[in-house]
Amino acid sequence: MMYTLIQCVPCQKAKHLLAVNYADVAAHFLEFAGHEDWQRQLSVDLIQLTGQETFPYIFICGQNIGGKKLMYV
Repeated sequence: MMYTLIQCVPCQKAKHLLAVNYADVAAHFLEFAGHEDWQRQLSVDLIQLTGQETFPYIFICGQNIGGKKLMYV
């Protein structure tokens, strides 16, 4: 599961890396668009949950693996 923002370059790059390197794995995306109050609250919740302050938020089997930078490891 990946939480992204619409106009987020790192989010788009992370989506591309997943599509290219893990094409056989089903990916699910929740892209923030509109509903600013809901978006703000979910962002706060994700920061509290992960300690990470930037998008994208990437989870595998319920575990946060971080953002785009960790995909290069």
